[in-house]
Amino acid sequence: RPDQVVAVQQISGPESKQKHQTVVFIRQWYPDRFELGPYEELAVVEDDKVDVFKQQLAEHAHIDDANEVAIVRVFPWSGPSLLDVSDLDWDSYKKYMYHDGTLKSLRLSDGDLVIFKDKRVALKELSKEEAAQLKRDEAKKRSTSSGVSSRRERDLKIKTHEDEDKN
Repeated sequence: RPDQVVAVQQISGPESKQKHQTVVFIRQWYPDRFELGPYEELAVVEDDKVDVFKQQLAEHAHIDDANEVAIVRVFPWSGPSLLDVSDLDWDSYKKYMYHDGTLKSLRLSDGDLVIFKDKRVALKELSKEEAAQLKRDEAKKRSTSSGVSSRRERDLKIKTHEDEDKN
């Protein structure tokens, strides 16, 4: 179909993902600064327990296993607005937890974004000016977004033999 879109990412070498792994993007939420950390990739094992995953995140961010996880089911470059992150349903996966407590409960897919935070850190109270500036910044991001990531994803057009036959 001519309207299908495929995202391609250039990588520096062979991907080392195993069949039983899912590669997700992670970002740390800093509620005291109202900021999200950079995008990072993490390969997770679907049969691991959620607690093991949370421990991985904690170790990655130097947090004493006091993190919460929120799943955002969008492409990473169109993730939530900074103004919405604090309102995410943190640890909502517990409502749907399988009896075995594995990551399968999170229903993660390759490319999903996992936002996590240290729940001991208090949320910054934004002044009216700060909130207004964040809204302006978010609106500016949306208006200048071309739909292409500012990271390594790029548009790619693939011609097939069917395309050649039409010409």
